[in-house]
Amino acid sequence: SEYKGSRVLSAMFLNAAVCRKSTNGTWNHVLAGRDAILASYQARPAQRITRHFCSNIRVQVESAERARISTYVQVFAADTQHAPDGHFGWPLAGRTMIGEFDDLCVLDQGAWRFAERHARFVMHRDG
Repeated sequence: SEYKGSRVLSAMFLNAAVCRKSTNGTWNHVLAGRDAILASYQARPAQRITRHFCSNIRVQVESAERARISTYVQVFAADTQHAPDGHFGWPLAGRTMIGEFDDLCVLDQGAWRFAERHARFVMHRDG
């Protein structure tokens, strides 16, 4: 994945952050804490790489230390088990997914971090 094997991703979250993922309209997957969020991403197959294209980003400032952000995201994945296709890179694998993030960000020791993330897929294209 984009941040596989690093602490970059987990550093974007508060220690006590909560990440909820929805399937079929139910918030059935909850990750509590920075370490659980990182472990979830590190558990993905080592040969998988992903890229997230974000758009329609809307920020609602609630205070000098708190903001809500909504984002549309399109997720692409590839499998690196085989050699890349020349200068074109690895071919896309599996589904292309479109989803949404609803985030609560807070100012923490001079840096903006995620306190909550609600992630859901809205549609996909197979193959």
